[in-house]
Amino acid sequence: MTRTSLGLCALYILTALWLAWCALTTWGHVPTWVSILDVAASVVMVIAVVRDSELAEERRFVAKLLAREARRTAQEAPPADGAPLDADEQAAFGEIAEHWDDRSAA
Repeated sequence: MTRTSLGLCALYILTALWLAWCALTTWGHVPTWVSILDVAASVVMVIAVVRDSELAEERRFVAKLLAREARRTAQEAPPADGAPLDADEQAAFGEIAEHWDDRSAA
């Protein structure tokens, strides 16, 4: 996780703890739905922490896949790298050159 994500998760956790504390201290002194709403809001904060940690894990996994693919493509030679032609390629090129000469002479 990045520092920003860690800070945001810490803020989420502190907010969840604050809302849970408010729900406990006000239980019985305010309408019940207010305390239930505080508990529900604190659960939403916990869900946000889980979501952020899963997003960070997914980003880490994608970065690992991209790095692996970059290493793999760096090891392969590009298709038109100027390497000498093998025998089959030279024969095919010779046939093309012969037909080209025939067409240009006409």
